[in-house]
Amino acid sequence: MKNFKIKTLFLSLVISTAVSAQIQFEDNVPFQQVLNRSKSENKLIFIDCYTTWCGPCKWLVSNVFSDKKLGEVYNSQFVNYKLDMEKGEGLDLAKKFGIQAYPTLLWLNENGEVVYRIVGTNSIESFLEYASSLKDDENHFPSMVKKFEAGNREPEFLKKLAIAATNGYEANASTYVEAYLNSISKEDWSKPENNTLIYSASKTFDSNTTEYVLENSKKFEPTLVEAIKSQCLDYELKAAIESRSEEKLKALLTLVDKYSPEKQEFKQSAELYFYQTIGDRKKLNELATKYLKSSNDPNLLNEYAWERFENETDLTLLKEAITWAERSVKLEKHFYNTDTLGQLYKKVGNTKKADKWLKESKILEAKENQ
Repeated sequence: MKNFKIKTLFLSLVISTAVSAQIQFEDNVPFQQVLNRSKSENKLIFIDCYTTWCGPCKWLVSNVFSDKKLGEVYNSQFVNYKLDMEKGEGLDLAKKFGIQAYPTLLWLNENGEVVYRIVGTNSIESFLEYASSLKDDENHFPSMVKKFEAGNREPEFLKKLAIAATNGYEANASTYVEAYLNSISKEDWSKPENNTLIYSASKTFDSNTTEYVLENSKKFEPTLVEAIKSQCLDYELKAAIESRSEEKLKALLTLVDKYSPEKQEFKQSAELYFYQTIGDRKKLNELATKYLKSSNDPNLLNEYAWERFENETDLTLLKEAITWAERSVKLEKHFYNTDTLGQLYKKVGNTKKADKWLKESKILEAKENQ
């Protein structure tokens, strides 16, 4: 019995140590309770704004917030709070703080005002740098904005402000990025340290930054140039869809030929997505039949096979979708495309093949989620 008690005590100590060696969050407690603790302990609040479906949110929990050193720093320096933004008080706070994407990480003062924000995953080292930087009120985003409005145009300051605004998806980010780029020589634009800001300033083909990068592409990293082209093409597609303009779609296809002639599959997927989004099913089905019969993109094949499963009842169209799903599975077999194939067979009444593929999908899902 004595040995059992010792082992139990040892086990509890091990568990206690493991739990403490990570960021300790107040989990979905009332926001006012967190504010009260912030005031009493004179600490900033660090908030992990998450949703249950957000994969990157879960990655942060497993790979970053579990780090021992990070836990020690954040537990001593901040009141740590995590909140599901899609239920309870999270719904109102998501609106209040203008949450646009997940994960969003916020640092608040004791009055509940945002002093810094980042969107997306970051490394352990980056979170440690934020903790160190935010000890100084001068590095709080509102303080930097006040300096900018007061006329500070020093390049290093503008760079820090532009990075903070870009990382946090702040409303005036483009203004700060442009101010920084204008404060340095264009010869310095191609320095790797400026890649993120150059990318954020290059959303359209007619922007000054994009034009300079494309005209001087040999000065920049090839991956950055290609990323800018893709971003601009995505922007043009979004504009065409929002205006429901076939003319803008045609203009987009011309831009692909001009800037990225190797991306012919992008032209096809752009046309399909355009007509799918605006709800022109006749044109969508016509183009899907035309393009997918020769496509070797397993994801595109699966996407539109599933689209037909969800939206069509015509037997001919469904059988054609089955050929796409079969080719997708042949190219790359996953739980999701075998499920698509099984569901399509079920919808056309082929129970034997439906059962086969749906059973295989379950087996693959268990393997792929291990």
